Amino acid sequence: MLNFFSRYSIGIDIIDSAIKGVCLKKSGKVINLEDYQEVFLSPGIIIGGEIKNQEKFIKQLSTLFKKIHNTRKRNGIIISSIPESKTFIKLIKAIDIGLLKSQKSDKFFQIPESILEEIKQNIPFEADDLYVDWQIVGGDKVLIGAAQKAIVDSYTDSFNQAGISLSCLDIKPAAVLRSVIDIKKNDLSSKIILNIGSAYSTVILGNNKMIEFTATFSFSDKIISQTISDNLKISDAQTQKAKKVCGFSGKKCKGAVKKVLQPCLEEVINYIEKAVSFHRENIANKMPINKIILCGENAIMPELDKLIDKKLKIKTIIADPLANISHTSDSRKKFLPYAAAIGMALRGVLQYDHS
Repeated sequence: MLNFFSRYSIGIDIIDSAIKGVCLKKSGKVINLEDYQEVFLSPGIIIGGEIKNQEKFIKQLSTLFKKIHNTRKRNGIIISSIPESKTFIKLIKAIDIGLLKSQKSDKFFQIPESILEEIKQNIPFEADDLYVDWQIVGGDKVLIGAAQKAIVDSYTDSFNQAGISLSCLDIKPAAVLRSVIDIKKNDLSSKIILNIGSAYSTVILGNNKMIEFTATFSFSDKIISQTISDNLKISDAQTQKAKKVCGFSGKKCKGAVKKVLQPCLEEVINYIEKAVSFHRENIANKMPINKIILCGENAIMPELDKLIDKKLKIKTIIADPLANISHTSDSRKKFLPYAAAIGMALRGVLQYDHS
């Protein structure tokens, strides 16, 4: 059946310091970027992914949606992230696949024993305190996702109080992966995405079918800035310039910035190597990791991609967060911090498209 109608979808990415929103419109097979907005959060409104001041958070959430002009867009599909630090993702090998399939199709299902056992061993919360979902991803592999009920409920309640109807919540690594790979291609080769955030970074291993592995660690914009400032004794303005101009270059700034950031680089390499090891030891198809993709505002720091490429001998590139979006006149690099919001909006226009 032909689809002559447009579908709007808004992805909302929430971090401690800001809320980002991206609106996409799908007409036929064409997906366009309609709008993108950001509002900043004062310190203390959200700490470590937990809403500490709900009243102020709701006010800023409402402000973001007012900035996303056109009421029709705001009445489309709306998907928001769950705080990454409060979610758990685990790929397991299960022997009771048939039972899992039958239980998954029952809307009144109980969490199977095999998944409960994995929760007990890998997640530091009681199963009763978690929302749990799983997806069979081929053969005997099952991807488990879990999030604390108290955290999820606080976010959904805030959206409700702001008068915003959420369609669903999404796991941030899945959204980032969806944004930076070409989802039209049937490319099952694994890729590693390094998403450098403002407060932490995440290594994501996966392909255009599933997430295989995630790991979150301290490398972040905050750590980068603090390391440069503390070691080189320079102002905030000079620190920001040093990140953009010098970065990991051995020639620019006489290599001074690269030298102080060397421990940070070693931490990054260590976590990427963990993803490589997991792939080698756990992924059945053994299709190669053919690419490392750098995402986030600091992905474009000079020489970072080249140093990772040289160390790990895997092609390393800067992400195109608009890989699945029709041409835009804006520089695609400016959307690196919006990758998660774009990925959530993509889920809206694709998953809910029944044309």
